[in-house]
Amino acid sequence: MSIQQTTAISGKLPNVAASYLSPSRMELADWVRGYAPSLAELYLGALRMMDDTSIPGRVVLICHAVREICNRLPGRVSGEESGGRLDYTWRVEVIAKAWVGSALPLDGAVPIPAGATASPVSEQAAAVQIPSYLFVPMAELVRDHLNGRSKPEQTAMRLFKAAAPEGGAMSAPALAQWLKTREWFVAHAHDSGRLDADVDPNELETHFGVFEQTLMSLGRGFYKSLDDVDAILDAANR
Repeated sequence: MSIQQTTAISGKLPNVAASYLSPSRMELADWVRGYAPSLAELYLGALRMMDDTSIPGRVVLICHAVREICNRLPGRVSGEESGGRLDYTWRVEVIAKAWVGSALPLDGAVPIPAGATASPVSEQAAAVQIPSYLFVPMAELVRDHLNGRSKPEQTAMRLFKAAAPEGGAMSAPALAQWLKTREWFVAHAHDSGRLDADVDPNELETHFGVFEQTLMSLGRGFYKSLDDVDAILDAANR
């Protein structure tokens, strides 16, 4: 589905009088909105923070928004979304109640059977027996966690494959550059003690430009815009 097709379906985004909202950016925001309105809002918010350098904490907020778009948009565009986010709080609460109900220690110590001699060696080698009603929810949580994980490469491939025409080949260099860009934003998406001033603004601009231009090319029919992608890669690797 092209940007133009999605625009016709989703309607136009509200007009906002801002110099940084170029026609191509508004077009991209509307394309994203056709698949995920919440992600379009994140993109528009990131644009505002890219433009307004006076917003405190803008780097982490921008990077968090881009990370969410990179992680969520491929499933929306390809129609291959995962089963949803696990409710870890509720699942762990169930395990915690069963754990406490079984009187198992909370300090990590290995329970020693009655009559056995406790020593560091025997404690390390001892097998811990837990009731099945506790083992089952623990095993199921680990299983669902592993099944729910999607490697960045797999997630990105969904997006690139969805943009390719039938029978088209995937652009490996463009995919690699997208993954490299995503990793930069992921690495800066959480508080690490860095201030906005500690992040090179030119580096932020470069990575955000690659993020935007790649999505613009994908939305317009990626494999009709390989020249645009080559230009993006050249600029990013200078």
